[in-house]
This record gives sequence, structure tokens and C-alpha cells, in this order.
Amino acid sequence: CPEWVAYGGSLYCYMEGRETWQNAASYCRQYTQYSYLVAVESIEENTFLNDLVQERNTDGFRDTWIGLNDLEVD
Repeated sequence: CPEWVAYGGSLYCYMEGRETWQNAASYCRQYTQYSYLVAVESIEENTFLNDLVQERNTDGFRDTWIGLNDLEVD
């Protein structure tokens, strides 16, 4: 990750580019076993993430992956 941002005891990384959800999730796991797509747990965290995306999104894409998905679990 080019730059990690600290908030609420966690580190966040915003990566630009188009990827599938699966590729984005795999990319996160390459850093450490504890890295994953974000799971938003509060209104404050959501506000922080919205601000981070607005600030860092320079590639023109409006979609951002988070940990939420519609994949089926066996």
C-alpha cells in the first residue's frame, strides 16, 4: 500500500484502480493475515471512510469495494 491512514486504532489503505471484489479482497490479504476489505462498524467510521475516498479518488471511478458482499457461503 502506498500510504496507510490511521483511524480509531486501525490502519486503512485506499487503492485506486478497477478490480473485482475477489481480486480486491485477495490483494488486501497479501499485506498481512489481518488485512481485509473494510467492515464499517459505526457512523463515525463511515464518515471517515467517505472522506478518505473523496480525498484519494483521483481516477474518476465512483465505486469502492468494502468487505460486504453477496457471495454465498457453503
